[in-house]
Amino acid sequence: ILQTRTGNDIQLNAAAGKVCLDGVFYTSLRLVPAEDDLAAFIRLNDKPYRGDILVSAVGDRLKLVNELDLEEYLLGVVPLEMPPTWPLEALKAQAVAARTFALKNINRHRSQGYGLCDSSHCQVYGGVDVECTTSSAAVNGTAGMVAKYNGELIEAYYHACSGGRTETSGAVWGSNRPYLTVVI
Repeated sequence: ILQTRTGNDIQLNAAAGKVCLDGVFYTSLRLVPAEDDLAAFIRLNDKPYRGDILVSAVGDRLKLVNELDLEEYLLGVVPLEMPPTWPLEALKAQAVAARTFALKNINRHRSQGYGLCDSSHCQVYGGVDVECTTSSAAVNGTAGMVAKYNGELIEAYYHACSGGRTETSGAVWGSNRPYLTVVI
């Protein structure tokens, strides 16, 4: 269920690969926030999202893709990948790692019609509801910063817990990356 600028709800349905809105069928729709309101968001099931929502249908199911700027995307990623209560410098490091990961993997789901998913397969993304002042400050304070090795974006893998140890990248992925070393 979507909410219009006037606060009215609208419902979209899918049938035979088409999107149905008010009895009219479309191949796809682009939902955009009101241009004259910088604080406007698209709401899906009462959950706000920055950017546009692209709506298409796969058979009788709707496919919704949130299309937004990388820095706006990171506002909804960093607080879910690292607790916002952690020190600002740690949050900044996470923001750089998340930005680097996103750019390195931007087309991971191209065959499905979008760039990154919102799960731990790519990076957990939660939209506006999860944004936090401290993690947003970390994203904004590192805007555009990425990690590179020999002029190329690194594979910025990170994890929730390592138990204080890591393995060589060669042992995990079959090829060594000099910037991913063992920690014992």
